[in-house]
Parts: sequence; C-alpha cells; structure tokens
Amino acid sequence: MLDRRIAALPVLAALATTAAYAEAPWGQPEQPYDALVRRLEAVEAQLAAEPASAAPGVEACGCLNLGDAPCECWPPAPKKPAYPTVKVNGFFHLDMGFYSQDAASTATLGDIDDGLGFRRSRLSASGQVTDATSYMMEYDFAQSQARFTDVWMQFAETPVGVLRIGRFRQPF
Repeated sequence: MLDRRIAALPVLAALATTAAYAEAPWGQPEQPYDALVRRLEAVEAQLAAEPASAAPGVEACGCLNLGDAPCECWPPAPKKPAYPTVKVNGFFHLDMGFYSQDAASTATLGDIDDGLGFRRSRLSASGQVTDATSYMMEYDFAQSQARFTDVWMQFAETPVGVLRIGRFRQPF
C-alpha cells in the first residue's frame, strides 16, 4: 500500500500543477506559450530574411558595436609579420669521462686522464625573408676548428616545388 502511495505522488503533483495553471488569470496555460512560440518564429523569420550586413553596428558574433573599437569577444585578426624575421637559438652537448683503474690497467694502458669537454656547442639564427623564403645559419664552436654546420636558404614557391640551396643536413 505504501508503494502505491509513493508511486502516486508524481501523478498528484502533475494534477496539482495543471490545476494551478487552469486557475491562472490568463485562462488556459497553453495560450501564453503559443503566443511566445509565434513571436519567436516571427523574429527568426525576420532575421533569416535580412542579410547579415543589414544591421549597422552589429558584429558577426551578435555584439552591438557603436564605436570604432573592434568587438572584444573575437580575437583580432593576426598581424602580417614584418620581414625579415630572426630567431636565435643554440645548444651544447657536454662530454665527460671519469676512469677508475687498478694497478694492472695502469701498468698496461698507463694513467688514463679524466676528461671534460664540449662535443657540440652550436649557435644558430633562422627566420624568413618573405612568406616563401626562409634561411638558417648554424655555427659549431666546439670542434677543434670552429665551422658552419648549416647555411642554407629555402624557396617554397618555385615551379619545381620547394628548393633549398646551401649546406644542410639531409633529412632521413
């Protein structure tokens, strides 16, 4: 019996709500809802009929813009980069070795010195000259004789495709 009472609660709540709407001063509960639906459909039809540019001061996002400042909810258009660009980069590779020898190893090989040094120490500059032209220069200071490892210029828009000229490591 208790289970039937609990199951009947949602039905009673729905009937009470319907009765409350039936006693509303505007009459039937469907009447305001139907009026709102008709108004919404009329506004949607009006907006669909007007071109987007017909509303002055309204941004594409729907914001009202009455001044000269752009809409704040959209990010500004990306600025075209100023050429030439330069990005300086570098890295180093440190090598060290420590050796522990016993008497037999010292007698056979001699005393092996511990060591510390740079295997690579490179500084590079890369960037773009135009939208379709880029470059890179990389210099290695750690070798016994310092030298350029990469020096090239690349042209992206050529009749044969991408063209890279200079000294560069070949991609795998």
